[in-house]
Amino acid sequence: MGPLAALGSLTFDGYGNVSGSQSVSRNGAFQFDVPIAGPYIVNADCIGRFLMPDGVTEVARVVVTDRGAGFYIFSESAGNAVYGVGRRISAPDDSDD
Repeated sequence: MGPLAALGSLTFDGYGNVSGSQSVSRNGAFQFDVPIAGPYIVNADCIGRFLMPDGVTEVARVVVTDRGAGFYIFSESAGNAVYGVGRRISAPDDSDD
């Protein structure tokens, strides 16, 4: 296995569903607009998981930071260990009601 890099955009609906897309480079071969969709779970301690669409198979572990403004993600699969950082760039309503 060679280098793996990805950049994408995700939308979390607040009800346990994530969707989006990413562009991926694996061993120098590029794929653009690869869809991402499936459920996610975040516990009260801010540790969570991204799951496959089956709702059971774990894809990655996640730690939510900065009151939901960011997260760290780690995924390990056959021949790959992937680490990433995500930041919220917008929200439907940031008011303090």
